[in-house]
Amino acid sequence: MELFLDTDAYLNLGYSRRYQPHALGSPQGRLAARVGRSLAARLPEGGTGERVLDVGCGRGGPAAVLADRYGWRVLGVDLVAYNARRARRTAADRGVEGATSFSVSDATALPVASGSVAGAVAVDALVYAEYRSMIEAAGLEVRTVADLTAHSVGRFRRWSGLYLRLLASPIGDRIERLLAARGLDPAAVTAQIRRAHAALPALGHALFVLKDPRKGLYRR
Repeated sequence: MELFLDTDAYLNLGYSRRYQPHALGSPQGRLAARVGRSLAARLPEGGTGERVLDVGCGRGGPAAVLADRYGWRVLGVDLVAYNARRARRTAADRGVEGATSFSVSDATALPVASGSVAGAVAVDALVYAEYRSMIEAAGLEVRTVADLTAHSVGRFRRWSGLYLRLLASPIGDRIERLLAARGLDPAAVTAQIRRAHAALPALGHALFVLKDPRKGLYRR
């Protein structure tokens, strides 16, 4: 069980239901699994063995989940060379290096031929497209929009607030010793959480389901 956010494999905060707080397990893995279930439901027989594109793959966590759970051959693309290298390491660590590949590519000039993939996902990547018009200008149809803020960044701020309150309480020293025992730098962890806590109120988290009418592909 992971106690802290797995930032080695993911770049997002993830998604948790009310009974699955961010301090337990991997909320990012749950987000990737949710996206995978949605795509699998739209592919014949779940698309086992099919090639799937992960746009904005980050450090490979979602691609590893999709390859492992759904038997897809996942091609991840990311603008950042470090992320692509890190994604390869993540896939190797999780035993799916044979079912995944990663490249440094632009989402507007993808390194795949038309019709060569069964589907595509964009886990926590399209949230950076500010306006619906930007998506529609690319020829995609917005089918549904779900606001996940209360279940992701909103819930995480409650956790970060709890951490900061406990740190200021009589058990604060014990928390710092626990962090140090796990090989973490208590001062660095606290500084990161304090900065995140201050920034989170300005953040939102939306999940888009898009359709490319030209190719029949669904993307999330």
